[in-house]
Amino acid sequence: MNDYSTSLPVRFWRIFRVLLWFFAASLRLFFLPADYSERSRAILQHTARRLLVILRIEVDGPSQLSLPPVFLGVANHVSWLDVFAMMALYPTVFIGKRQIRSWPLIGSVAARAGTVFINRDSRNDVRPINEAIRRALAEGRTVSFFPEAKTSHGLSTLPFKAALFQPAAESGTPVMALSLRYYDQLGNRSTKPAYVGDMNLLVSLWRIVSVPAITVRADFSEPLLLDDEDRMAENGRFLLKDRAESFIRDTVAQH
Repeated sequence: MNDYSTSLPVRFWRIFRVLLWFFAASLRLFFLPADYSERSRAILQHTARRLLVILRIEVDGPSQLSLPPVFLGVANHVSWLDVFAMMALYPTVFIGKRQIRSWPLIGSVAARAGTVFINRDSRNDVRPINEAIRRALAEGRTVSFFPEAKTSHGLSTLPFKAALFQPAAESGTPVMALSLRYYDQLGNRSTKPAYVGDMNLLVSLWRIVSVPAITVRADFSEPLLLDDEDRMAENGRFLLKDRAESFIRDTVAQH
């Protein structure tokens, strides 16, 4: 332990408050209307923001956030905290890996919030998931996912996968690329929040509560759109993927 770690009583107190948040959030989301109304979106955002407050995590986003009414959001993937940081900025439904559904703390909350769970190892999942994304976008729901398909330490990015960009390429829905960078209380880049390798959720939570405070810097690209010619091309999803990947990779590489 160093001078910048929290004490054991503080860690256990934060974990206790997270458990209280979890039970309260589960109850609230159990009765959440499935209509994606303004009230439903407000409840989801409040729930996400409340967890971040408990964990002493501040999301440092644009001072004036102007987003399209409906878009496909894509971000680099560092931690399970990414979902809550993004939800704190804008209401969205997520595409997530199937394993998340079984997580004792996050899985049920994610399911109640409308997450679509997919098997990242199966190509047979791509078509039905793209159909689900198309329906959600057509219903006026913003959809977000992590095109790296797995987490990194957050200091660089992994190669993006293009398959789930297809609905945006076909429909002309704008893509918003979002870079997430984690910093400690001294303003240094931190890998403490990273959820990587064989780490389990309890170890990850312990690492997070051991840090006095965390800031998530969130930077959005301009809306990424294809012109009519590119929309008709078979490689439209790759064009969107490349533009989003370039923005996120370059921004994550910054201090």
